[in-house]
Amino acid sequence: NPVTNTHTQLTTTFNAGSTTVRAAFSPSGRLFVATSATLFEINPITGAQISSKTLSGVSGANGDMAFDGNNV
Repeated sequence: NPVTNTHTQLTTTFNAGSTTVRAAFSPSGRLFVATSATLFEINPITGAQISSKTLSGVSGANGDMAFDGNNV
């Protein structure tokens, strides 16, 4: 939780059998977590899932996420 500087247990169950391979905060404070198959937006205060998008063309369990100056 960025407001209280404490951890928040995620309430989301990510894809069964998938590995969470990356997580990052956007410059605006939005939290994103990616598995090898799905990108999730997570509420950083409650740990609840806000949205998800299926990823394609992602292989393996390596890599990072980064955001450009346009919040992308």
